[in-house]
Amino acid sequence: MVSIYCGDIENRLLFKKPGDKITMRKLNTGMVLIAMSMLLLFGCGNKTNDKIIFVCSEENDLYRAVVESKGDYQRFSSAEEAIEFALEESGILVLADNYPSEKVVLPDGFFEKAEAKNIKLYIEFPDSLPGIKTGDIQKIEWERAVITSDVFGNSLEKMRIVTINDSHYMEIEVESTHMVVAKIAGFDSAVYGLDSTVTHPILFELPEAKVLISTTKLSQFITGRYAPKEAWVSIWGFVFNWLQPDEAALKLNWTESVHPSYFKDKTISPSERAQAAQRGIEWFYKSKLLTHPDEKAKEESEKTEYSPTDGDYGISGIRECFLSKIYFDGSQSISESRRGDCASESAMALALCGMIKDNERDKATAENLMDYVYFNSRMQQGPRSDPKSPSFGYIDWYERGDDNKGVYYADDNARIIMGTLATAAALKIDRWDEGALACILANYRATSSTGFKPRRMEEPLLQELGWKHYRDAKNYYHFAPHYQSWIMAVYLWLYDKTDYEPLFSIAKTGIENMMNAYPEEWHWTNGLQQERARMILPLAWLLRVEEKPKHREWLTQL
Repeated sequence: MVSIYCGDIENRLLFKKPGDKITMRKLNTGMVLIAMSMLLLFGCGNKTNDKIIFVCSEENDLYRAVVESKGDYQRFSSAEEAIEFALEESGILVLADNYPSEKVVLPDGFFEKAEAKNIKLYIEFPDSLPGIKTGDIQKIEWERAVITSDVFGNSLEKMRIVTINDSHYMEIEVESTHMVVAKIAGFDSAVYGLDSTVTHPILFELPEAKVLISTTKLSQFITGRYAPKEAWVSIWGFVFNWLQPDEAALKLNWTESVHPSYFKDKTISPSERAQAAQRGIEWFYKSKLLTHPDEKAKEESEKTEYSPTDGDYGISGIRECFLSKIYFDGSQSISESRRGDCASESAMALALCGMIKDNERDKATAENLMDYVYFNSRMQQGPRSDPKSPSFGYIDWYERGDDNKGVYYADDNARIIMGTLATAAALKIDRWDEGALACILANYRATSSTGFKPRRMEEPLLQELGWKHYRDAKNYYHFAPHYQSWIMAVYLWLYDKTDYEPLFSIAKTGIENMMNAYPEEWHWTNGLQQERARMILPLAWLLRVEEKPKHREWLTQL
């Protein structure tokens, strides 16, 4: 007895019921000749893979990546259809289309039918499981995913950390796992292990069953920006090998939803560099970080996104950033803070591009942003605009709408000043000069004789103590270039323009004290290498205004 089978042809041409096999005994000679002719005509080389079946939307990340990598695979919208269609000893992946709001509900008798056909199952985010109590949907906060078994081979060892952004998972208790989420220490691996922390299963096998369970949605690895890519290649390699050993060679490849424009070994041409600069400028407009005075009112009344015209961009500043948390759908929130240094540095980039390209839109946006910092926000208004106030000249850290709660960081003020100077030079505008000069001198007059000033000053205390309190502080040292170095560079820049010797003296003293303390006494904020990088600018300016072997030695050293 001989069976005829060839992918989709059997379903479309020969059989009444998908998945049934038919024997030669049931066919007369004419039918056999017709069947064989059809097989020869259509061929079996590009047949749909029936050994692995997907239950998911056509847009599912995993399904799309597999089809793009390995060709066509059977896909159904319901688990019931898939289990009826499936051949014996095949594999079925039931993926969570409605994650994270709804768990996957399987039809009655699904596991029994799979067992009867000797089918292996991969199921994610299930509502219920045979013999195991499932709990509510939970969401990670500080937890990260950790590999807990050897099934992934040498490419993904135990205790390796992988990223599942904003994972929503089903509560469950099992003894043996391949992956968990837990609060752990480490960058690439859980350096202290898992013994001292609570873990929650993410990937495991049902005991005495051919069922692989994920308590979250692993198949959203592209949209959700799971990382690193190499780890997820290994994870899916294991899953497919587990479902069908014939698929052991399956190595997925995909393009990440957020990725570099060029690989690291790419030689970048001048035209590509110019293109990258232009794309960087366009990002300011596409990012929706630029704001407008009417934006809040429009959002509240119409609930629609406001799109400013070219001349309106930046009138009400620019939001600080995208927040670092990545949600399950790959999106990120936008910070509502509008900082002066963000506005000034963005204006600098826009002004320089506007100058080079003679682009009026970019010039206008840069101008609007600088006007916002100095005139159209409260950042340099209130007590900061009163010459009799101890805080005269300072620019608040961000726009807060409360004149009595200003916060002043020397490094942020320095970035505002440098952004202002570059923008003003590119646009040939001088109306921000007085505000920038007042900001430099506000910082200068509160700098102690050691060349350092407090990293953070607050309006209420400054009003109470006065600026001389800080200027007269004896033996005040703060070996942190992150906060101290760029304001020193600004002092040297102004000295270069005015020959006002006290500016040179205070900056030189601060630099000498900083370099004499290097590196043992330095304090770092985001890493020691950043502190080194921050010192390059004041050292370069010191060498410019006073050429001495020691100054060149310091600059060369860093």
